[in-house]
Amino acid sequence: EFDEYSPGAALLEDPFLSRFLPPSFVDARLKRLGPSANTLLLAGARRPSVITPDGFTISDPISVAATVGSLRQRVNGYIKGTLSFYRKAPVQIDPAPSRYFAMTLRLMNAIGARPTVVLAPLQPWYLAAIYHHGWEARHRRVLAYLHELQGVYRFNVLDFSRLSSVHGSAMGFYDGEHLRPATTRLVVEAILKVLPKAFVLPIGTLISSS
Repeated sequence: EFDEYSPGAALLEDPFLSRFLPPSFVDARLKRLGPSANTLLLAGARRPSVITPDGFTISDPISVAATVGSLRQRVNGYIKGTLSFYRKAPVQIDPAPSRYFAMTLRLMNAIGARPTVVLAPLQPWYLAAIYHHGWEARHRRVLAYLHELQGVYRFNVLDFSRLSSVHGSAMGFYDGEHLRPATTRLVVEAILKVLPKAFVLPIGTLISSS
């Protein structure tokens, strides 16, 4: 996500979230995205997310899309798209998303929190197909970047990119990247094994519903 195409259309077009970004930046990015972004968002709106009171998502556009074709077909689509992107995009950390990332770390440290950055597992067929074609170089670059930031900010890094790190199933994905709930639970369990207090709020922190 540290490429020049971040943030995504959903963030830019959401009035609540986009207000935290400079208006000129939002306008410029939306013009680059074009009308296709609106079409995709409207398609998702026709299939709204269903979320329970405790925050668990029962249904959302990604899980609905996962009913189209087989997992292998969806993963193959991700492979094709990723390899196409890798051929065009250089291996680099784009300044805009990296600046906001650093600002977020600084804010969290300021309220007494030590955040944990988790590189989530990728679907193994997907990872195997892209590993030597651009992913490995980008992975090394991101880890080096995070290590550099650890000299400035207080945060943990857990690399669970390989599914074996959480003992998950290749079938526990909607596509090449998005985790099904069972795999997400394995990731949370793996985090807590390494950092038992990863989700503990810093003393004095308040959660507001406003």
